[in-house]
Amino acid sequence: MKKVCGLILAVLCSAILASCASTSTQVSTTPSLLMISLERTPCFGRCPVYKVSVYGDGTVRYDGKEYVKVKGSQTRVISPQQVQRLLAELQQASYFSFKDDYDTITFTDAPLAITAVTVDGRSKRVRHYLGDATAPKELTILEERIDEVSGSQEWVGTVWKSSDTGRQTPDRGMADKLWAEGKDLYAQKLYAPALEKFKESLTYGSTSERTDYVRQLEASIAQNRARAKALRDEAYAAQGQGNTKLALAKYRESLQYWPDRQLEEYLAQLERRNDLSRPDRETPRDDRFCGPVDENATVPADFAITYSSGPTHAEWGSRRVNTMFANGNVVTEEIAPPRGGRPPAPQEQKPPVMKRVPQDAVKRVYARVIACEFFDLKQNYWNQNVRDGGVSNLTVTANAKTHRVTVYYYDVPRYESILSSMREEMNKSR
Repeated sequence: MKKVCGLILAVLCSAILASCASTSTQVSTTPSLLMISLERTPCFGRCPVYKVSVYGDGTVRYDGKEYVKVKGSQTRVISPQQVQRLLAELQQASYFSFKDDYDTITFTDAPLAITAVTVDGRSKRVRHYLGDATAPKELTILEERIDEVSGSQEWVGTVWKSSDTGRQTPDRGMADKLWAEGKDLYAQKLYAPALEKFKESLTYGSTSERTDYVRQLEASIAQNRARAKALRDEAYAAQGQGNTKLALAKYRESLQYWPDRQLEEYLAQLERRNDLSRPDRETPRDDRFCGPVDENATVPADFAITYSSGPTHAEWGSRRVNTMFANGNVVTEEIAPPRGGRPPAPQEQKPPVMKRVPQDAVKRVYARVIACEFFDLKQNYWNQNVRDGGVSNLTVTANAKTHRVTVYYYDVPRYESILSSMREEMNKSR
């Protein structure tokens, strides 16, 4: 009897130890380096565009881009057990056996769902075009499960299902209504809003002719916008060199490719600004013209004069900065504008250009600074009646003193005199 009891006890102990070992092994299947991600891309409509990543420790990272409730980055934490169960579902569905791409086009204009899994040093990425009816249902279920487990609905603002492709319930009446609104906008030369209306129309019902038209229009708009941007850059460069007539011509030509009401207002102001006979041309009351120029003035060793100009609307073009130093060095920098809200990339920036001017040229510029009493000018001459346009700055350092003046649609003869002198002498650089 004692032998039987001892045998039973040994079996129970073995079972308990085996159970503990099993539990330990099960927990270890959720390594901290585990990563499961889902990315949903744009479609020819209003599909949510975002990416969500789930890590082994329960961290969830979200990045919302378009047509989502929350744009930008968000983070939350879920339990490691939830991550473990999601990993188990991926393994049960044989995720690593799926093809890398499912891109058969059963119907057009659908988004992609891109999943990626990294676990135990093994990685897999699957691109799933949601218009591919041949893709395995298990893949679609896993995509939806990643959304559910990560809780992305809170940020996306909608429950994503396999039937969602950015399309609305077919409604030919609504499609035609939106299409007509798009044509009206196009007739007003509001090309970008027109394109959005046309795209929205297609989500309610499309024909091959309308789909082709929208694609051609999108390509044409991109081409015209690029041409307009190039012309506006040329105009800005001409403006920086004092060639207002050429700048106006380039700006006007750019409007043929990409109408812009703000730019038209700016050009009207620029044209009036350069009409010296205009009676309402604003002039500060405390301004006066320069005195006699003493070209024998001694240039301080710390003398430097910097001129920068550029449109206040950052997307219109880059800013040019010219600096002349006491030793005759002239440095020109062109600072690229931001693109879509981000700072310009290093490759978008042009390297500074250095030239030299004769020492007499520096002396003449400095003499003009003194004769025009630059250090007595106000810091700002700002015309509040102008909405948007070009702004320029002069900064002078001399005898351990620095003064900066900003001019925006004001007549400041002393400022203009110094600026003209600097430009004239810089043209002699080599």
